[in-house]
Amino acid sequence: MIKILYDAGFTIDVKIGAEVNVGEPVKKIRRYVKELKDLISHRKMNDRVNVEIANITVDFYKQILKSKYQVYVLRVHSTFTPNLSRFGWKIPEGSVVIITQERYDKTKYVVEQFFQEQLLPSFTLNATGTPLGFGYFALTENFIKAQNVDLEKATIIVLGCHGLYSKGMAKAFIEKEALVYFGFDGYVSAPYADRVGAELLKNLFIEKKSIQEAISATMTRVGIEPHYKSELLVELGDNIKMDTKIWNYYFKQG
Repeated sequence: MIKILYDAGFTIDVKIGAEVNVGEPVKKIRRYVKELKDLISHRKMNDRVNVEIANITVDFYKQILKSKYQVYVLRVHSTFTPNLSRFGWKIPEGSVVIITQERYDKTKYVVEQFFQEQLLPSFTLNATGTPLGFGYFALTENFIKAQNVDLEKATIIVLGCHGLYSKGMAKAFIEKEALVYFGFDGYVSAPYADRVGAELLKNLFIEKKSIQEAISATMTRVGIEPHYKSELLVELGDNIKMDTKIWNYYFKQG
């Protein structure tokens, strides 16, 4: 995906998530980052590609949403909410959430958690529907709505599970002036999501296809998710149509 965006003419910031103080996994990530940097340098792409390790926290998302990127490729864990009304939460069942790498702490972000429902704890439910334990902070659509940002016709691509299981998260990005939001309607494996992401970017920004053509070509080439039968969906911004060629918003024709 990096090379595709580079070849299309974008300047690219790659943020690779790593939890603090988790030992061997961080060492592996650091080795991977070094290898990726060496590869980018070998291919003479380091004039427009920056790679770094980042702590993917709540504040990280606040900052990147202010960064004026034209294309956001979020290779993240995401899911949808069950019915949480019995726990006192009002967020609708089936709402999309994006999971951070910041460990959940009920004493942090108190207003954002308990009064505004911008943040929820990620958790797994047992057979009775009771949480087994809280893991990481997860961002709701209310978090996006609360940010004082203008996404200025950015393209949003969520390469995690259930990114477009429902429309609330997508509409929150659109309300912040995003041009278009892509996501899956169900579970996806990481290799599948990567293939779809690369093919979609190529079709949108190298082949310069319309949104409809890009989705069709991507799904024809990659197919639906083989295990979960999930598909790539899109939510359009104001005045955007399926026959829109969104590369025109970033580059001059010629």
